[in-house]
Amino acid sequence: MRPARLAAGVLLPCALALVLAPAHAGDPASPRPAAASRAPARPHNLQECSRLRAAILESEQAERRVRAAIIEGIQQDLSSLRQRFRRLRCLVPAKR
Repeated sequence: MRPARLAAGVLLPCALALVLAPAHAGDPASPRPAAASRAPARPHNLQECSRLRAAILESEQAERRVRAAIIEGIQQDLSSLRQRFRRLRCLVPAKR
């Protein structure tokens, strides 16, 4: 697992970063503060803002890779189970 780098230089494992993500991260319908309603960052914060933006993008990419890997693993397991089921000629139970 590749750690995500936070603005303060602290390393954070991607799984932990996902757990600590804001509750609205995956829900586009949830309210978020509008960027226009906030004051722009102060000049001494611009460098940290840049590092945060890069860390956020990296973490989002890692999240997508993890999700794709998990789905792929589940699909492979399911395929193996179905193949074994057919090979053994198992009967499908009657629907009730």
